[in-house]
This record gives sequence, structure tokens and C-alpha cells, in this order.
Amino acid sequence: MFERFTERARRVIFFARYEASQYGSPYIETEHLLLGLIRADKALTNRFLRQGRSIESIRQEVEAQIITGERIPTSVEVPLTIECKHILNYAAEEANQLKHRHIGTEHLLLAVLREGKCRAAQILQARGVTLIAIREELARAQHRAEEVIRTTPRPADVVTVEPGMESIEIREAVLQLLGACNTQDGKKFASLFHEEGRFVDIHGDLWIGQSDVEKGAARYFSSSERAAIRGKIEDIKCLGTNIAVVTIVWANGAGPQDPNSTKLRMTVVLTETNHGWIVVSAHATEMRPGSPTC
Repeated sequence: MFERFTERARRVIFFARYEASQYGSPYIETEHLLLGLIRADKALTNRFLRQGRSIESIRQEVEAQIITGERIPTSVEVPLTIECKHILNYAAEEANQLKHRHIGTEHLLLAVLREGKCRAAQILQARGVTLIAIREELARAQHRAEEVIRTTPRPADVVTVEPGMESIEIREAVLQLLGACNTQDGKKFASLFHEEGRFVDIHGDLWIGQSDVEKGAARYFSSSERAAIRGKIEDIKCLGTNIAVVTIVWANGAGPQDPNSTKLRMTVVLTETNHGWIVVSAHATEMRPGSPTC
């Protein structure tokens, strides 16, 4: 059931189980899922619960409505209620509707609201959080991401500005990505991508969304049988003020003279957001010695 769940979404279930056991509940109820969601993704809940003390007041309201029992040991299995099972199924449907391969915390939030008569949904609705509003916001975010990707120029279309015009922020973002590649840190690599960013690995497989990109990065890094010589930035090109195309190269093998060595190249497209420069797409290719692109 949880194969498509992001790591953070899985933590929601883990924290919900913990909340249920702490309150002595023999079942994981929807309010425990809500508390788990708040624990696992504070950024998401802060984004949609903008009323000062709303998040703090949720726990107080839950505690006022439930009967607290003796704590249940973590070794004891605590099953999901029917309502919670509905929510997990709804989360998958919401992800499919948005054409997301992953099931994240945002889909769980939508799913809670779809189970409209449950306690968790009523707590959210009382704070002005509605299914329609969240759907519209997520749809707008996806549209913005798709528009960035759609309008991102191919490397051949990029117009280079004068040398040295690229910003320090662009270079810093690229260096972070390069560092993640050099240390083979898939989690860090994926965190530098837009939430709907795309990564094409050296096998030609497409990975969409941070959770998927992390999986793709793990596969990408594991494809190297030998330690990589530290990579470097080959080129930075800019289009206007908010699009940058960067080429990163590095080699695998004993050294440049190794007849079995391979040269790897990654073309990375970044865009500027309110939170700095982020990756919207990256395409890795493998070039054998003698290739015309080497």
C-alpha cells in the first residue's frame, strides 16, 4: 500500500500510530492522522493554517474531545479505523488526479478533508481549511511548475549573457547540487529540486517530484561501479534574469588515461523563485571515450 508514499507521508502514519498509543487508543483515528500530519510536515500545515495559534489549538481541541486511556506499548499493533483507510485510498486518488506518481502529505491533507464527517476534517473546516481551497491552491502550484518546465529553453535555445553575469546565488545552488553528486547524497540532491522537478537518469528513465527524484538519484549513483573523480561546473548560461542552464561534468575510473573510464555530463535547468534558485530539470548522460560529445 505504501510503495508510492513519500518518506514524509510515511512518517505521518508512524506519528499517527505514536499519537494513538500515547492517548491509549486501540485504533488510529483520523485525529491521530491529523496530529501525525502536523508533526511530519509543519511547512504544509503552516501554509494552510495561517491563523496564529491554529496548530497549537488543534491538539488542545483533540484532547478535549477524546477519552484518554492507558498508554499502549509500541510493540502492540494499533490498526487503522475504516475512516483512516478511506483517507489513504482518497490520498491515492488525489495523487492520480494531479498526475503525481508519488503520494505526499499534501494528498493526505486533501484526503482528510474528503472524509468530511470525520473529526479531523471538522477540526480543519472549523479553521477555514476547505477541500476546494486546498485543491485550487495545489492545482495552481502545479500549473506554475508545469509552466516553468514548459517554457524552459532547451540548451540549444539558450542565449549566453556576458561572462561573469551569472549571479553568486546561481553558482551557489549549482555547487550544492554538485556537492550532492560528489558525495552521492540522494536526499540532498532531491531537496534542491522544485517539488515537481524532473530528473532523467543515465538510463533515460524520467523521475518527477522530489520523492521520485531521490529514488532516481539513488539508482543513478549506484550505477557507478567505481568512485567518481570530483566533478566540476563546465558551463553556466543564462536566459534573461530567471532561467539558468548549467553543465556539470565528471569522470568515473582510475583517471583520464583509464581506457575503461566514462565521462558523465549533466545538463541542469534552474529557475529563480522567492526562496532562491531551484532545479526544475536535470538530464544526465554517459559519454564513452571517442564519443563526438566528449
